[in-house]
Amino acid sequence: MKSIMIVNEDQTTIDNIKSYIKDEDIEIIQVDNSRTGLNYLDNPRRVNLILLNTYHPDSRQDALMILDPKSNLSTNATDETIYLSKPFTKEKFTSFLKDKI
Repeated sequence: MKSIMIVNEDQTTIDNIKSYIKDEDIEIIQVDNSRTGLNYLDNPRRVNLILLNTYHPDSRQDALMILDPKSNLSTNATDETIYLSKPFTKEKFTSFLKDKI
């Protein structure tokens, strides 16, 4: 089973994501803030992807940023492919996630 950590304090966004992938074999790990997320990564459980609540760097619009915790490469924060602007539909979210997990 794959797992996604969602670092987001907005319960509505988390509930939407859970409903979008309820039929997939994906575990959701929910944390309220970055510090808790970092502490969780010290745990031996494997996290396949991290979805981080943030702002799009160009527009300052609310967005999700996707991170691969096992990547040794530094993230290019200007890379458009790692951001999903909010609000998003089920179709946009699943398309965004499909190539990354």
